Amino acid sequence: MLFISGQVGVGSDGAPGKDIRQQTELAINNLYNILAAADMDANDIVKTTIYLTDENLLGAFMEAGASSLPSAPPATTLVIVKALASPDLLIEIEAVAAK
Repeated sequence: MLFISGQVGVGSDGAPGKDIRQQTELAINNLYNILAAADMDANDIVKTTIYLTDENLLGAFMEAGASSLPSAPPATTLVIVKALASPDLLIEIEAVAAK
C-alpha cells in the first residue's frame, strides 16, 4: 500500500495555481507523479480525501477533476475546511493506493 500525503495545487516552482481549476489539475498531476514513481497509476487509488477551502468551489473542482480521475472513482471523502497551509491554497488531495 502507498499512503500519499496531501498534494496541493502548486507547480514545480512552488507557485500555486491561479484558480481552483488550475490548482486541481496541479494537485492531481503531483499525485500521479508520486504514483508513477511507485510503479502505480490512478487505477490503483483505493481512497482519497479531498479538502476544499470553500464549498462554492465544488462545481469547478468537479469539472476540472472529472477528466483526470479514473472512470471508476475510488472511495472519496470531501471535507470543507477554513484554510490550508497557505492562504493561497484552495485544494489538497490525500490518497491511498494499492496494487
